[in-house]
Amino acid sequence: MTLAVVFTALGVTVGAVAAHDKATASESPCVALTGSDSHVSERGYHRITSMNDWKKLWQKHKGQNDEQEYDQFYDPLALPVVDFDRYMVIAIFQGRAWNSAGLVVSVSDEEERIVFRFNDKSYQTLGPDGGGKRATVYGFFVVPRSMKPVILEEDVQRLKGQPPKWKERATFPKL
Repeated sequence: MTLAVVFTALGVTVGAVAAHDKATASESPCVALTGSDSHVSERGYHRITSMNDWKKLWQKHKGQNDEQEYDQFYDPLALPVVDFDRYMVIAIFQGRAWNSAGLVVSVSDEEERIVFRFNDKSYQTLGPDGGGKRATVYGFFVVPRSMKPVILEEDVQRLKGQPPKWKERATFPKL
């Protein structure tokens, strides 16, 4: 049995999953933060395994330089706390895009690797000049720490009603 909580706050989708069996836990990240307003405007993929790396990447995402001092008691960037002894963060930046509300993901913990698949939560608009909305799509996904290689695949199928077409975007080697 899985308990899932999803809510939207300030345009950020936050998902939390508490799993009661291993098979269910491998299907979703423990926590997902995704949206369309990152300050990172270029495509990039990251496997974060330390607080220092997490802080630097979060600062870039928030539009701050990494030379600013981080104070755990006063945190103007609202850095989410992650237990990097037990978890790691997979970060995805899709760069500049149109009409997106973030990312949808699934995680498969296979015998020799972890396959992390993602897709854009896109939508259509109507209005003058099409009414499109600019976006800089991102996703931060907290998953159990693993020494296995992690493969990131994006669904690049853009035809409605067609099966997914997976394209490998990044491979992170065994830790």
